[in-house]
Amino acid sequence: MDDTVIAGGTIWTGSGWLRGHLGIKDGRIRAVSTSPLTGAQTVDARGLRVLPGLIDSHVHFGLGVGATLTADGFAGGSRAAAFGGVTTVIDFLDPVRTAAQMAKAWAERAALARDCAVDYGFHATLANPTEPVRALAAEAVRLGCPSLKVFTAYSSTDRRTSDRTIGELLKAGAEAGTTVLVHAENESLMDLRPGTPVALHEESRPALCEVSAVLTLAELVRATGGRLYVVHTNVGTTVERLKSLHPDLLGRTLFLETCPHYLLWTKDRYGQANGARFTMTPPLRSRDERRCLAACFDAVDTLGTDHCAYNAVQKDHPTTDLIPMGIGGVEFLLPSLWGQFGERCLPRLTANPARIHGLPRKGSLTPGFDADVVLFDPGVRWKVEDHHGDADHTAWQGEPMKGRVVSTLVRGRSVVRDGQFLGGRGEFIRRSAAR
Repeated sequence: MDDTVIAGGTIWTGSGWLRGHLGIKDGRIRAVSTSPLTGAQTVDARGLRVLPGLIDSHVHFGLGVGATLTADGFAGGSRAAAFGGVTTVIDFLDPVRTAAQMAKAWAERAALARDCAVDYGFHATLANPTEPVRALAAEAVRLGCPSLKVFTAYSSTDRRTSDRTIGELLKAGAEAGTTVLVHAENESLMDLRPGTPVALHEESRPALCEVSAVLTLAELVRATGGRLYVVHTNVGTTVERLKSLHPDLLGRTLFLETCPHYLLWTKDRYGQANGARFTMTPPLRSRDERRCLAACFDAVDTLGTDHCAYNAVQKDHPTTDLIPMGIGGVEFLLPSLWGQFGERCLPRLTANPARIHGLPRKGSLTPGFDADVVLFDPGVRWKVEDHHGDADHTAWQGEPMKGRVVSTLVRGRSVVRDGQFLGGRGEFIRRSAAR
């Protein structure tokens, strides 16, 4: 007998839909069946879609930059995640320069994550490393975090990593099985003078910043054979150029992530009275670039939120140098995009991030996999009136949504049931190195 049977739902198989039943035993998927199953408890899923737990591989919970701290720690952020059907998040260690610092950063972040209601992993983060990159790659693998994030910008805070060092990281990663994550902006094209009005946020960091940086990085991937993952891709032209110049790399050794806000919003938001609440880096783009990015959706590998929530008093300033960059959104990852992209979202929220980021028991409703399960009502239309994080507002207020998460299970245990938060205890997931 199963512990739990999810009965009568329409189950995502990874390539299509199956009307049937899901059996859960000891926290794992035991069976997917068109015949009735027997369980100690049965969940009626008739009329609902049964999805693998979503993976948001780009969140910032409890992020401190100087004296500024995000509103959402792991407790509030993971609560919001669970309401959005996200059962695994990947956060980031604080930036380091050495392997010893990386181990310390892991211990500190793991202590903060004890309050996480869903499963979690970490990406390592580098800031202009000062020791051989092979040691850093080896330490990341040892810690179960086989991905290292770098920045091609932010030299003012000494976080910028040179192209030469990124090339060395890619070469080392080809041997160690690590992936280089990159915040890709060409800093030399930015206007970084203080006092930039919010309305000019996009103009101060133009689209060419990303296009030129990513094309350079693609050449490094080709030269080294390493694995590169571009976080928060935001310019449609970037994807078009890659499809034209490097189609053999895309989805193999060069991976693209984008975020819902870049697919749905434009830089026009910065001209609104509350435009400061939509500030993030990189910024929102023009209508043409947004349309182009949406048209290139099939070339995008993963969807993440870059969840980084702040309170209104932190965001509501007239110039960008006074504003911490980032917005929340983990709760709205699927319903914000379902109306436009439908089931095309699902591989980019489940199987793809599991494969790319080394989560072998996540992202699929396959026997033997973790019983991370979402019950989703695909037809309901609604507008955001509230959210479940700890920030005092959300940039998504008033936004139209299609589809709503009803219940979320992590390893077979209900964290959200029928729209009610029951709580949960997430586990650190050691990720596998790529081979």
